[in-house]
Amino acid sequence: MDEDRTLENGDSPPPTIDAVAVHHRTSLQEEGIQQNVGEVHKNGRQRKHAPRPSEHDSYNRGIGAVVDAYCHNMESIHVTLPLIMRFLQGIHKNIRTEFSKVRDAQGKILETEEKYQVVAFPIQYGLRAERLALRLRNLSTTRRLLPPTLLTTMVSQYDSFLSRLIATIFYLKPEMVSSSERKLTFSELMEFGTIENARSYIIEKEIEGVMRENHSKQFDWLEGRIGLKLRSDLPAWPLFIEITERRNLFTHTDGIVSTQYREVCRRHNVDIDEGAEVGQKLSVNQKYLQRAYRTLVEIGVKLAHVVWRKLDPKNREGAD
Repeated sequence: MDEDRTLENGDSPPPTIDAVAVHHRTSLQEEGIQQNVGEVHKNGRQRKHAPRPSEHDSYNRGIGAVVDAYCHNMESIHVTLPLIMRFLQGIHKNIRTEFSKVRDAQGKILETEEKYQVVAFPIQYGLRAERLALRLRNLSTTRRLLPPTLLTTMVSQYDSFLSRLIATIFYLKPEMVSSSERKLTFSELMEFGTIENARSYIIEKEIEGVMRENHSKQFDWLEGRIGLKLRSDLPAWPLFIEITERRNLFTHTDGIVSTQYREVCRRHNVDIDEGAEVGQKLSVNQKYLQRAYRTLVEIGVKLAHVVWRKLDPKNREGAD
């Protein structure tokens, strides 16, 4: 109940990013990140290739554009919640007031419990009262579902950011493609037409393979390819794992705690909530979303920063 009241109030303005300075750009395409939408081959099939920087764009600018777009999207989602919640709260209040007027004027309360009332209405007012009650229930459900939905969207934005970052790394470090263990048949090479198309296909499949892994294994892959320890001295890591695992719960079990959730959290030294027992349902309130927003932005920006400095040690000022 306390969390529900926190969601409904929404009195405090959303925080701004205080961990990093972010300079937004207008769009990925304007900053040179272009997506090859594919080419039609002789057999009529269309292959989509991984997004990559423009040939005339430096990779410094490419990584910067990926980070800027990510931060912009995350902040847009973050500031949406209190606005929508206040809007829904206002509508809910108006409908409740209208229902109360009809109930007080025409209804007869038959039973009152802690969470509901049984009210009888004359037939000429029954349909109107039923419609108002249904709208109240729908609004209450929307207010309950919105926060976990936005949490899911935030983590999805992080996943999209990571996919684009890995694509940029591949195109900036061609030797990573050469070391790929993926193989193509002669007929597949003929279908692609050019080595560049085949290379794009391998990158696409490499990214798909990484993104199918859990978030911890994705960092394992990055550390192995880049040759750096990315999680040392990173206090936000346990929070990041808990956030992504909670997203998985809401995606697959409507927030019901699973054994896997607890095992993954323990493995990464997450301070699990006392009420997070198997079979219990977790919640997401505005305070939790603020923390999730800060954590996801911090992890993403710091990751891109380390990658940028690693790829271009002579231009660390640009990365910073």
